[in-house]
Amino acid sequence: RMQSSDPRIFALGEVACHKGICYGLIAPGWDQASVLAKNFEDATWGLSKGKKSGETPAEAPLYEGSDLSTKLKLLGVDVASFGSSLDFWFKRQ
Repeated sequence: RMQSSDPRIFALGEVACHKGICYGLIAPGWDQASVLAKNFEDATWGLSKGKKSGETPAEAPLYEGSDLSTKLKLLGVDVASFGSSLDFWFKRQ
């Protein structure tokens, strides 16, 4: 939901840490913004708006994490980063 430990504060992008990971990339920020916007919409208009009686209301979306791979463009040359697991990047030495 992009809600911080303080229920009145929401965060996304480089200031948000999800399961110990601060992504620092634009694509995860977009994923987080989509989840936050949907949760704000649901809070404003209600999760069950437009639902027929008897239907179970939809649950608010949760951010589940993002892919760490990225595609970079360097002076007109496409560069990609992929193949390492989270353990590679976050393993304590």
